[in-house]
Amino acid sequence: MAEQLSDREIAVRLAKFLWNSEPDATLVALASNGKLRDPSTLQQQVRRLLADGRSAEFLTGFFGDWLALKICRK
Repeated sequence: MAEQLSDREIAVRLAKFLWNSEPDATLVALASNGKLRDPSTLQQQVRRLLADGRSAEFLTGFFGDWLALKICRK
């Protein structure tokens, strides 16, 4: 049987998966207050993380390294 993740574990996994980083203060606060498990809050946070530049940097670097792409940035 799979164990349910704690709010802190959800925050850490979201930040690692979408930013390759630690959770920021917003994620930590939501996790500490037990609000990250709420579906609408979780959806808002995923969208916020994806809209952040760290997400684009991580994905560009990951796929650039994985596929050996040289991406020119202006």
